[in-house]
Amino acid sequence: MTDLSDFGGGIDRSELGKTDQFHASLSDWIRSDTVSVYSRKQKSYTDGTFKNDRGFKPNLLIEGPSYTYVLKTQIADDGSDVYEEIYTVFKYWRALTQGKESYSVDGQPITVDAVLLATDFSRAGKLFHDRQNKDPLRTGRSEEATKTADSNQIPKLEHAASETALRVLWKFVKYHTSESDIGIGALLSSVLDDDPEQMEDAALEEYSPAALYYTPSEEHVHSWNYLPFFLQNNT
Repeated sequence: MTDLSDFGGGIDRSELGKTDQFHASLSDWIRSDTVSVYSRKQKSYTDGTFKNDRGFKPNLLIEGPSYTYVLKTQIADDGSDVYEEIYTVFKYWRALTQGKESYSVDGQPITVDAVLLATDFSRAGKLFHDRQNKDPLRTGRSEEATKTADSNQIPKLEHAASETALRVLWKFVKYHTSESDIGIGALLSSVLDDDPEQMEDAALEEYSPAALYYTPSEEHVHSWNYLPFFLQNNT
């Protein structure tokens, strides 16, 4: 991993704890001239702070030119922690869909497009760790999934455990009987649209963050959006 002190205009991050270093790395990856990242408390590595109404504690809020996402983060040392946070993301999403939660930046209300889970493996396009082949890359797609990927609704490839976890989450959402226009899913990476033979040696920092989520009320329920979105058709 690149030394975090290389980022942030010379700000020394060597004293940051493990979680803050993870959040700083995520923020450095996500932020651009058109995409801002906000934290619940003032941090040197974000663009400011956000507020929300209830006791829920999402970690970051991403605001871009096309979409705004609430982010729950998890260091994926233990796969069971990731599964627990998937349920937390569902609770955040459910509160938003029921009108029991709202977000603001600098006192201005923010419309949230999706609630996402991110881990320290998101940059590699997955949610789980690499040990014991926990989350291997699936190098094939069904004919229907290939058509969906070709229309930029899902990535060309996915990692097996991450894909399964997201599909189970989306099954819960389907049975929740919500027709919400708020999505739910994960922050992954545009590396999933690359040639699988090149992915093993890929320079992951060169790939854009990308959000994969399910929105119940949309005609095309799946979304696969690069950050910023306009990069998708030019990458």
